[in-house]
Amino acid sequence: MRPLFFAVHATDDSGRSRARIVNYHVPAARLVNPAPRDSAIPRPMRGLLQRLRNLLHPLYYMRKFSAGRWLIRLADKPAWISIPGVRFRVRGRLVTHGLAFSAAGSNEPAAEALALSCFECLGLKSFWDVGANIGSYTWLMKSSFPFLSAVLIEASPVNAALIGETLRRNDLSDVELIVAGASDSAGSGVLRLDSEAGATSTLDGDAKQTFEEEHWGVSSKRIAVPLVTIDEERSSRSSIDFLKVDVEGHEAAVLRGAERTISSDQPVILVECFHQGHACLKPLQDLGYRFVDGDRLTEDSQAHTSNYFGFPARFHELIDPILRSASERMKSQ
Repeated sequence: MRPLFFAVHATDDSGRSRARIVNYHVPAARLVNPAPRDSAIPRPMRGLLQRLRNLLHPLYYMRKFSAGRWLIRLADKPAWISIPGVRFRVRGRLVTHGLAFSAAGSNEPAAEALALSCFECLGLKSFWDVGANIGSYTWLMKSSFPFLSAVLIEASPVNAALIGETLRRNDLSDVELIVAGASDSAGSGVLRLDSEAGATSTLDGDAKQTFEEEHWGVSSKRIAVPLVTIDEERSSRSSIDFLKVDVEGHEAAVLRGAERTISSDQPVILVECFHQGHACLKPLQDLGYRFVDGDRLTEDSQAHTSNYFGFPARFHELIDPILRSASERMKSQ
């Protein structure tokens, strides 16, 4: 049975569609006062901080110790942060997201550059962000392409609340948040929460340990969440041009639940995939998709690649120019 939901939808004076939240029994986000003046960090300093973060991984190692986790939680309060490339302030957590995005910049600059080049070179008009976290990919795409329509799907109530606050504060047209997990069937499932970093919550019931259990020795809380399929949600919406899937081990199930949509819409697909042998990509390759390395911007992927961009046959001839465009974006950052 399809879960009940509460939806908020609005249009402005011109009839333009504005933000819509499909809330599957998750409490509404609390409204907050506007943030203080912009505190974006200059690019040279951000570059230095990014190199230090990538070399030392300070939050990762602090979370290995109970005292470190306690100190991070003490400071890790909701805050309005600036993300490079995003034209509006975003709701996130002061330490976790402030360091990951605002202070040091993205952890995935190459993949973000390639996504932006896909929209620019191919003239794509719609973006589905499955496993949206706090919505950073959507906010980046929406800032560069304001008339883009976007759907975010996020199962974590905490992350969904942060996305909801960003939507409520900013005047974003044609953006929709679905508060649920994506899978291969609709109903309900169990989400294993990443209560520390908020980035590795998973619906993957086959995993022996979650990231925080394996690396930090912290037991994951389990909560019931509603499940939807992309095919079902797409049936009442326009076509999908770009599909991003980042669901911490549940990718194969999400893609099974999107088979009709992928067949009909032939979207560009970004999959963060850690499966042995990347088995979740094989059905797409059988449909004619060609995958490139989104971490290195090459057509040949390496064994430890995590971000794969899949292009349907209609875009195969444009892969090389898109990769070159993304490389140029990286040089200009």
